[in-house]
Amino acid sequence: MNIKKLYHYCACALFPAITWLPTTVVQAQSAEGAAIEEILVSATRRQESLQDVPVAVTALSAEALDRAGVIDLRSLDTLVTSFNMQTSQTETEGVVLRVRGVGTTGNNIGLESAVGIFLDDVYLSRPGVALGDLMDVEQVEVLRGPQGTLFGRNTSAGAISIRTKRPNLNENEFFANLTAGNYDAQNLQAGISGPIVEDTLGYRLSLARRVQDGYMNSTSGGESYTRDRYSLRGQLLWNISDTMDLRIIGDFAETEEQCCDAVVLLETQARAAGSYVAAGLPADGGVRQFGDGALDDIISNAAQFENGFDQAGLSAELNWELSENTDLTWLSSFRQYDTYTEQYDYVDIDIYRVDPPAANGIEAGFDIDTWTSELRLTGDSGRLSWMVGAYISDEDIHNRGGLGIGNDFTANMDAMLWRFAFGPVLSAAP
Repeated sequence: MNIKKLYHYCACALFPAITWLPTTVVQAQSAEGAAIEEILVSATRRQESLQDVPVAVTALSAEALDRAGVIDLRSLDTLVTSFNMQTSQTETEGVVLRVRGVGTTGNNIGLESAVGIFLDDVYLSRPGVALGDLMDVEQVEVLRGPQGTLFGRNTSAGAISIRTKRPNLNENEFFANLTAGNYDAQNLQAGISGPIVEDTLGYRLSLARRVQDGYMNSTSGGESYTRDRYSLRGQLLWNISDTMDLRIIGDFAETEEQCCDAVVLLETQARAAGSYVAAGLPADGGVRQFGDGALDDIISNAAQFENGFDQAGLSAELNWELSENTDLTWLSSFRQYDTYTEQYDYVDIDIYRVDPPAANGIEAGFDIDTWTSELRLTGDSGRLSWMVGAYISDEDIHNRGGLGIGNDFTANMDAMLWRFAFGPVLSAAP
């Protein structure tokens, strides 16, 4: 259920880029002299015209994403109706991606999504890794349908390819934009790029900072669905020769947010029966707000949830043109992704808690270390386009979980089971 209402009041470029490099759009002149846009995509793991690719793919430029206000994958369905992203229980662990309604459902860190996500051709093994902002993006491609032939396993429903802008080897450029909205939302993105050695070595630095107050408040004073995140990315591009280049990318992101509380729509009949009072609990059982009124005002009853992550990644990509029709690509990466979670019982009494003080110091969450390496050889022989390659990956997952029983757990069980469910039945028995 999506009840978020976020309005952006302004979006303005503070400093225009000195140089605009539309690397994904090539202008061609027709016989009548009209300009025709040719969109290049990498849906077949090589640069080809969108019109020539035998894949159902939607290609979105950075300009299209900015105009639609798409700042992360969550809002990508604004432009791609066949794509859907939902969150259950936690954002870092309970993210479900769907393409054409197909996706992997389950709050289990051991499950990999049926929709694969690739950042600069590097596979991100969990959807939560891609929850950060789309920063300094060149193009986003949404591939619909199974893509296992070229993208490997875990792409049975589709794939999302995110490509960031490359360093500029010829001229200096700088960009910055600031967006503000309701709930005190602020989003800042900025970056700089230019040559270190002209035509040979260049750099690119990008950063993003986004904050927003939560739009769901709790009777206990907490809030939920906040935004508090920042991201950094640095790149180096080295033209080793006319036929070879090396691109190195390092990034870091951190999020400290409150998610995911819920509104109570229907209260238990134990409340009207007086079961909570009989068990020594407040008459409302910790649910002071529920029903249509709570939904309209977006009010919950739980304590403050916490959900965040930090991640860091490093990748290197070598492209070598062996001949006029043969190219070699080597791509290797390492990524570390760490999360933490604090959750409560959705009511304003102490039934259970997922937090270190209640769980003998155990912090719930998980750590994932992923290493990948890929080698591809592509070429064209007349009417035949071919590709061979090898891919290897290694992933270590450390899952932590702890749940503490609260002071009101026994009384709540007494109210729900004995005094409400079992007690009246046994009393009425002959």
